[in-house]
Formats: sequence, C-alpha cells, structure tokens
Amino acid sequence: MNNIPEPALSICIPTYSRKVFLENILSQLIQLVEHNEFNIEVCVADNCSIDDTWDYLNDIAANKNYISIKSHSQNIGGNKNLIDITSMARSKWILVVGDDDMIIEDGLAKLLDILPKLDDADYILVNTKIDNMTNLLHLDPGFQSIEGIKNSLNNSIYEYGFCGSHLMSKEVANNMRNSTYEDLRTWPSFGTFINNTFPLNKRIYFFETPVVWQDANGQAMTWQPTDWLKLIIRMQNVFLINLADHHDMAFKTQVIKSNISSILFFKSFYRALIYSRIETLSILQSQEYLYLKNIIPWYSRPRSNIILFLIKIIPNHVTYFIIKNILRKNIADYVYTGNLDEKDGISQDPEILTKSDE
Repeated sequence: MNNIPEPALSICIPTYSRKVFLENILSQLIQLVEHNEFNIEVCVADNCSIDDTWDYLNDIAANKNYISIKSHSQNIGGNKNLIDITSMARSKWILVVGDDDMIIEDGLAKLLDILPKLDDADYILVNTKIDNMTNLLHLDPGFQSIEGIKNSLNNSIYEYGFCGSHLMSKEVANNMRNSTYEDLRTWPSFGTFINNTFPLNKRIYFFETPVVWQDANGQAMTWQPTDWLKLIIRMQNVFLINLADHHDMAFKTQVIKSNISSILFFKSFYRALIYSRIETLSILQSQEYLYLKNIIPWYSRPRSNIILFLIKIIPNHVTYFIIKNILRKNIADYVYTGNLDEKDGISQDPEILTKSDE
C-alpha cells in the first residue's frame, strides 16, 4: 500500500444494504479511474449489511488498488459510519458522498485540476446539483469571508446539510473523528464545517461547479415528514453546539431567528402535521425545539406562534382538497396510515435522532 502514489482525492461512500445503488456509483467511479484516468481513490465502508453488499464489494475491489473496503461487525448508524470512513482515506482531500448520489464528470475533472492550487485552503465547499436547473449552494466563488458565510447561514443553514458539499482536508477529518459525537449527531459534516469556520477560523474555499448530483442514483433513503421536522430542528441545535465558544451572540441569535421562522420551516411543520398531528405537536414540546424558541428574542416570538397556530387550525378537509385538486397528489403519500414507508431512513440509521449513549 505504501508504494501506491497518493491520490488527488479520496471519494468515500458509507453504505448499508443497498447494493443496487452502490453498483451504479461504483461502476461510474471505476470508469472514471480506468478509462478517464482520474487520480482518485474510492473508499467504501459497509455498515454490516444484511444483503450481499459485502460479497459484491469483495468481488469489485479485487485487483483494484484504488478501491479500499471495510465492513463493521455491527450497524453503528449511518452518521458514525460517515465519520469513521474518513479514516480510510489516503489523500489530503476527502469527499464523502451517499450511495444514492452520482458524480458529475465535468465538475470532478475541474475540481481535480484546481485542487493542487488550493494548498492554502483548509476546507472546500463544493456545489451540488439537486435537479437539472438547481444548484444547492449560493456563494461567491473562491475564498470566503466570514461575513459572507454569516450572511449565507442567516438566509438558510439547511442548504449546508448535504455531506457531498463538504470537501475536508485530512486534518479536519481527523478532528471530526475526535469530536464528541453528540456535538455532531445527525449532521456531522455541517457541524464540522461550523466548528472549523468560526471557532477554529479555518480558510474556506467555495468551488462553484457542481461535482455531485444529489439523489441522482435513486434516493436510497427517505424520511418521514415528522422526522424531517426533527432533523431541521436538530440542525439548528448542532449549529449552536458548535458555536458554544463563539463570542458573537447576535449572529447566533439572528441565524436561529431567521431559520426557525423561515418559509421552509413552516412548510415542514405543515407537512408533518398532515402526516401525524399528535407526533408533530409533541415535537413542539421537545427540549431541542424549546431551546431554539428561547434563543429568539421575546418580541419576535409572537409572529412565529401566530403562524404555527394558523397552520394548526387549518381543517383537514381543506388540506385534503388542496392535495387532491390543486397539487394533484395522492393523499396516501401525505397522511400516516400506521405503516412505515418502504424506504425508511430511521430503520436504516439507528439512533440518528436520539442521543448517543457514549
């Protein structure tokens, strides 16, 4: 292994029982290495799959020195697998992507071309494509100012959640692995980014060209609407946890105020309310939501409370009419029937929404 030249980039793929998705992205990466001569390595960590994923990985990695594989003896949860897989990487730069994502060849080629010129960067935000017309991140290309990132987070922290937008140096990845898991739970890449940008004052570079197409491989994991609401509340808590020692309280308060009162938050609440009213209302009594609510200045709380109240009193028949006749959607896709969806993120990622025992 020591005689193998260092790759320019390590692409790491945590996976669990999703061979059908893994085959697509690995076939693409093999093509990029063997036919397009991209100087990358591929690392895959199997989270104790219950299908034939591990047998497939052993077959596909045979005689390919640019593919490294490992298997956990038990399912450690998707986020812990995401964090741990970075230890497999040999390159200075590490990009973790989902097994339901695909690589954009032109974007990766341009990234590999510029990486040798970015020795001064500690962390690279990489743009992501979420559909034919839309990119995920909206920043000025190049090295970022702290004020610019603050303004972006104030507009929306949610666009920073995708792991494939976070290109970490080996040093940053090592710090992530040594962090307290509870500080990163659910959003390890985002929490690591916040910690490195503000408390650690690392140099952040934004690569504008999309490199990863999110969910282009078929969306291997989905979440219930109520779980999405918990996740976006958790994301704001992760933001605050990783800014615990940051002196700018006005900045922290403004970001929470903007995001917990955003259209996206209220839409997520409405969607969750339709899906399961009892669980959604209990989320508003959770410790993490109440903590965020207390961060907001008292004079800003009535507006949020009024909007939530108005959403709560919308009659079900009005909601169902909108879904059926205006949105032209199937009500069964919106309302909880008592059975988990076939593709359920929670069962595939143990403890993602609960505190670690560590």
